[in-house]
Amino acid sequence: MLNWYDNKEVNTGRQREYDYLKGIFMILIYIIHAYQSTFSTPDVIQQVIYIFNSMSGAAIFIFVMGFGSVYSRNATPLGFVKSGVRLVIYQYLNNIAYVAALLLPFRFIIGTLSEVGRNTLKMLIPIYLQYTNIFFISGIIYLVLALLKKLNAHTIIYVSLGAVVSLAAPFIYGLPVLGYIVKLLIGEDIFVSFTPLYILPYALFSAAFARLFRRVNDKRKFYTMITPICAVTAVIWWVMIFLKNGTDSLPDNLVQPFELSGGSLYRISIYKTKDGNYLYMEFHHIICDGTSAAILVEDINSAYRGECIEAEGYTGFEAALDEEKTRSTEVYKKAKQYYDKIFDGVDSDFLPLGDAVDDTEVRTVPVCLFCCIG
Repeated sequence: MLNWYDNKEVNTGRQREYDYLKGIFMILIYIIHAYQSTFSTPDVIQQVIYIFNSMSGAAIFIFVMGFGSVYSRNATPLGFVKSGVRLVIYQYLNNIAYVAALLLPFRFIIGTLSEVGRNTLKMLIPIYLQYTNIFFISGIIYLVLALLKKLNAHTIIYVSLGAVVSLAAPFIYGLPVLGYIVKLLIGEDIFVSFTPLYILPYALFSAAFARLFRRVNDKRKFYTMITPICAVTAVIWWVMIFLKNGTDSLPDNLVQPFELSGGSLYRISIYKTKDGNYLYMEFHHIICDGTSAAILVEDINSAYRGECIEAEGYTGFEAALDEEKTRSTEVYKKAKQYYDKIFDGVDSDFLPLGDAVDDTEVRTVPVCLFCCIG
């Protein structure tokens, strides 16, 4: 039955098919990043492409990396440590270059940025400096492989550890933890793109697979045997992904006008979709502007991170009282007369109209925000 298997390592040369897998990975990664650069509303085909490429690209990369670690000519603990440290350094050099690209033109465009734009930039800089992506994840995985290599771990250890991490990951991911490094590893903070916690099993399973593959004396028979198994597993996996709880997309009538006469002036909802979970907030402009909304979102992010939220020092009610006092001053009256003169006779027909309430036109100005929460 195992006439494809040899007790000795006989398949130790270069495995061309895995070089081709690297090429497929490059195509998938190119497609997913090209997709993320568009702002059009995704249709069903685009959603399928997004899910397939985003999930398959990283998985193929890490699988080939784990496989290559067994076939590498420099497959030593020290060699893996050097590769891991080098990749982590690449991650932060990449981050510095990214932030530099944001800051270098800043002095030339600062005059065109609103306060919200400047605050957003200030918020993004520390995030991008700490950002972790494929470089960091690959580096951490190399360090894990170096430890297993140093311990001369048996193949069954690779399989067992991969299974344990796979089963534990959904329960560990995003838990509030102490220690900055641990946050990077389990995806507890906003600067973590995707985490080594979920990707590590691909490398462990592929390293175990490569150890077995080195003893395959007839690759055709071996692939003929495992292809049906892999195909069935893949079909079950993708069916589970597409049947995951959640709607296909966000509702078409997401943005609705407000009724100023007796209606609510804000709406807050959580939408669970197959692409992720989203917190949607919509406010009428008379109760919240863009700057206030940005502060609210930052407070929500701080709460998710387990941080203390700064108490409000100046309330909207106090602002209204101050405005009421200002209206009675001579400065306000002169300013009103000035702007009345400027805008006298200006055509306002181009302004958008809202719902009619009791045959009276009501103007509505919504402020809408989306936050990805998982």
